Amino acid sequence: MPAPVLSRRDLDFLLYDWLDVESLTSRERFAEHSRDTFDAVLDLSADLATKYFATHNKKADARSRGSGRTAASRSSLR
Repeated sequence: MPAPVLSRRDLDFLLYDWLDVESLTSRERFAEHSRDTFDAVLDLSADLATKYFATHNKKADARSRGSGRTAASRSSLR
């Protein structure tokens, strides 16, 4: 499995400790949710990103290495 773009531990800290996202569940609109539903969405998002998007990044990286140009030189051509 490739290295995650963002550490889950860091993400959990930001959402639950720093931003107190769980307090949203006290509002009527989010009352049906819990930390479990938030975690499930994060897990699914990480799985989708790894399965579908990471492979595209790898292909794009391979193409840009093969072109002999850096990102800076490509942007200066525009």
